Amino acid sequence: MIAVNNFLEQFLSAYLVTSQVMFPILIVIIILLVKDFNKYGDISKKVNSRLDDLAELVEKTGFKKDSKDNNLDYVEKYLSKRNIKAKVKQKD
Repeated sequence: MIAVNNFLEQFLSAYLVTSQVMFPILIVIIILLVKDFNKYGDISKKVNSRLDDLAELVEKTGFKKDSKDNNLDYVEKYLSKRNIKAKVKQKD
């Protein structure tokens, strides 16, 4: 019975020390992750606004936009069509 109590006390002591050491480390990791996610969120917003601007510029050229196309698909279609036209001109 003494060995069991001693083992439980040692286990509890080790658990308390480990939790006291690991808690601040986990908090730092969580803070770094949140900062990193915010950074990527800001970059995503910038990329999305640039795509919106590009789509508006393409729309001004008269290129038709399908209702199902998002801005990225729309710009990709425009660029691929321009590349095809440029290749045809080079062959002539």
